[in-house]
Amino acid sequence: MKKYVLLTLLLAACSSIAPVAEAPIDLRIMTFNIEWGGKHVSFDNVIEAIRIARADVVGVQEAEGNLEELASSLGWHFDERNYVISRFPLIDPPEANGRYALVEVRPGQVVAIANLHLPDAPYGPDLLRDSKNVDAVIANENRVRVPALSGWLDRLRTPIAQGIPVFVTGDFNSPSHQDSEKIKWPVTVAMEKAGLVDAWRQVYPNAAAVPGLTWWAARPEIEHYAPGENDPEDRIDMIWSSDGAISREAELVGEVGRSDIAYSVDPWPSDHRAVIAEFSVTPAPAPDYLSTDRRVYSESQRVTVRFNFTTEQPGYLRVSNSGSPFSSRIPIPSTSDTLALPVLEPGAYEVSATTAGRVHSRHFWVLQDGAVPHIEATKAVFEAGEPVTIRWRDGPGFRNDYIAVYAQANANDLRDMSHYVYVDALPEGEMDLRKALAVSGDPLLPGRYVVRLMKDDGYEALADSRSVRVR
Repeated sequence: MKKYVLLTLLLAACSSIAPVAEAPIDLRIMTFNIEWGGKHVSFDNVIEAIRIARADVVGVQEAEGNLEELASSLGWHFDERNYVISRFPLIDPPEANGRYALVEVRPGQVVAIANLHLPDAPYGPDLLRDSKNVDAVIANENRVRVPALSGWLDRLRTPIAQGIPVFVTGDFNSPSHQDSEKIKWPVTVAMEKAGLVDAWRQVYPNAAAVPGLTWWAARPEIEHYAPGENDPEDRIDMIWSSDGAISREAELVGEVGRSDIAYSVDPWPSDHRAVIAEFSVTPAPAPDYLSTDRRVYSESQRVTVRFNFTTEQPGYLRVSNSGSPFSSRIPIPSTSDTLALPVLEPGAYEVSATTAGRVHSRHFWVLQDGAVPHIEATKAVFEAGEPVTIRWRDGPGFRNDYIAVYAQANANDLRDMSHYVYVDALPEGEMDLRKALAVSGDPLLPGRYVVRLMKDDGYEALADSRSVRVR
């Protein structure tokens, strides 16, 4: 009887002990504006800078179509919607709408990363240099950069609410209010109000002692552009984190010869210095998701679907083609897995599954091997007030592909565009150009134009339209 009572007490004591929490991990996050695709000075040195900094995850700005090549050179994963490369697997959850990716740092455990590049002009420090008053500078920030930032902050509410540690990397094109005694720079104020912490200032609270300047960097002069002594120097490249991540060290990666640079390559390949921060972070269990490893495939590539369902296991995945009656059911062997789909014909597809009454879905495209991007205006002449309808197809679907409008007289100079509008990383679509430009306050005036599909924020034309006249 005494043995039974003792055993009962021991079992009760054991059951009251909380489960052991997962140990935190060390994670090195880097932000790096590689400038115009990273190939104007030395792409090899872009790769080497990431290597010597011992980065685990990098938010890349100005990738200009070179993200996959950069990741492949390191043997890493990549996410072209978020411009993120990582030694860990990356997941692009559809509900993120391209604003963040999940990083699977341990099997079934994730952190989230958002990587942004806010508009560069008008640039606040330039306005101050040119004697604009502080009120005008603040108004410019609230008009130009804060609305662009809000798209990211709105989406980041989801992983934060799920208890997933969040990192935000980026070229903010704004100084920090923590570095200034005179200006409460609205962008970084908004980041702070969202509950995010600036890694650099967490490690170095004294801005005067450790300014951490990231722009401009002294890289070799290249054609078209060279920052110099007349340009203000600022800390505009930053890494932020949410609860669950503590920055223990932060360092600059840049050109040889500066005492504040921890890691150097020569020649330095960008007009920005990179920032590397090491965090102690406790990852969270992966949420429910259904995704593909990319959004745009060629027909010779196998579509890979990744999923994780915590509530229940659906019986199958449904794959459908929006342009045909094609539909297929793929049995699901487990609640969390990676599956390669059967070979698919070119087209626009959706893969979906239903759990606990919720539909999870992901759109993706399969392009014909060797497909050439195409853009066209639906008419040669558009009358006043009439929608100017532009269609494109077979684009690469990079994050910053865009449609550029050139006055016909200046069409030979790819840098001399009169208007541009992003295509939301879609490989195909249709838009009313007149309406799209009017929304941004950039009206399409009467004239003759050439319209082009442009590659990933660069000056490479993927396709040209015929001449278009707008009345």
